[in-house]
Amino acid sequence: MVIYNIKKKPNGPVSKVKRGIVRMRKLQSRRKSLYLLMIVVAVVYMLYVMYVNFIHDPQAAEFLSHKTGLKRPVVVPV
Repeated sequence: MVIYNIKKKPNGPVSKVKRGIVRMRKLQSRRKSLYLLMIVVAVVYMLYVMYVNFIHDPQAAEFLSHKTGLKRPVVVPV
Protein backbone atom coordinates (compact mmCIF):
# COMPACT_ATOMS: atom_id res chain seq x y z
CA MET A 1 0.00 0.00 0.00
CA VAL A 2 1.37 3.40 -1.05
CA ILE A 3 0.63 6.46 1.08
CA TYR A 4 0.93 9.78 -0.69
CA ASN A 5 1.85 12.93 1.11
CA ILE A 6 -0.82 15.42 0.02
CA LYS A 7 0.97 18.46 1.45
CA LYS A 8 4.06 17.93 -0.70
CA LYS A 9 3.97 19.82 -4.01
CA PRO A 10 5.47 18.22 -7.09
CA ASN A 11 8.55 19.93 -8.50
CA GLY A 12 7.85 19.08 -12.11
CA PRO A 13 7.44 21.54 -14.99
CA VAL A 14 3.65 21.42 -14.69
CA SER A 15 3.72 22.88 -11.18
CA LYS A 16 6.05 25.68 -12.34
CA VAL A 17 3.64 26.54 -15.13
CA LYS A 18 0.70 26.55 -12.73
CA ARG A 19 2.59 28.75 -10.27
CA GLY A 20 3.47 31.11 -13.11
CA ILE A 21 -0.16 31.33 -14.19
CA VAL A 22 -1.31 31.98 -10.62
CA ARG A 23 1.37 34.64 -10.16
CA MET A 24 0.42 36.27 -13.47
CA ARG A 25 -3.27 36.35 -12.50
CA LYS A 26 -2.41 37.98 -9.17
CA LEU A 27 -0.35 40.62 -10.95
CA GLN A 28 -3.13 41.23 -13.46
CA SER A 29 -5.73 41.64 -10.73
CA ARG A 30 -3.40 43.98 -8.81
CA ARG A 31 -2.73 45.93 -12.01
CA LYS A 32 -6.47 46.21 -12.73
CA SER A 33 -7.15 47.45 -9.22
CA LEU A 34 -4.36 50.04 -9.48
CA TYR A 35 -5.72 51.30 -12.81
CA LEU A 36 -9.21 51.47 -11.31
CA LEU A 37 -7.87 53.43 -8.34
CA MET A 38 -6.03 55.81 -10.67
CA ILE A 39 -9.18 56.38 -12.74
CA VAL A 40 -11.27 57.02 -9.63
CA VAL A 41 -8.73 59.52 -8.28
CA ALA A 42 -8.57 61.31 -11.65
CA VAL A 43 -12.37 61.55 -11.93
CA VAL A 44 -12.72 62.83 -8.36
CA TYR A 45 -10.02 65.43 -9.00
CA MET A 46 -11.71 66.57 -12.24
CA LEU A 47 -15.08 66.89 -10.49
CA TYR A 48 -13.46 68.88 -7.67
CA VAL A 49 -11.75 71.26 -10.11
CA MET A 50 -14.98 71.75 -12.05
CA TYR A 51 -16.87 72.48 -8.83
CA VAL A 52 -14.31 74.99 -7.60
CA ASN A 53 -13.93 76.80 -10.93
CA PHE A 54 -17.51 76.84 -12.18
CA ILE A 55 -19.83 76.57 -9.17
CA HIS A 56 -18.12 77.69 -6.00
CA ASP A 57 -15.49 80.19 -7.28
CA PRO A 58 -15.05 82.38 -4.18
CA GLN A 59 -12.78 84.87 -5.94
CA ALA A 60 -15.21 85.86 -8.70
CA ALA A 61 -17.08 88.48 -6.61
CA GLU A 62 -13.81 90.01 -5.41
CA PHE A 63 -12.44 90.13 -8.94
CA LEU A 64 -15.59 91.70 -10.33
CA SER A 65 -15.75 94.30 -7.52
CA HIS A 66 -12.43 95.79 -8.74
CA LYS A 67 -13.91 96.59 -12.13
CA THR A 68 -14.77 100.28 -12.54
CA GLY A 69 -16.38 102.30 -15.28
CA LEU A 70 -18.59 99.53 -16.60
CA LYS A 71 -21.34 100.33 -19.06
CA ARG A 72 -23.72 97.83 -17.47
CA PRO A 73 -24.00 96.64 -13.85
CA VAL A 74 -22.33 93.31 -13.11
CA VAL A 75 -24.62 90.60 -11.80
CA VAL A 76 -22.77 88.74 -9.03
CA PRO A 77 -24.01 85.21 -8.24
CA VAL A 78 -25.26 84.73 -4.71
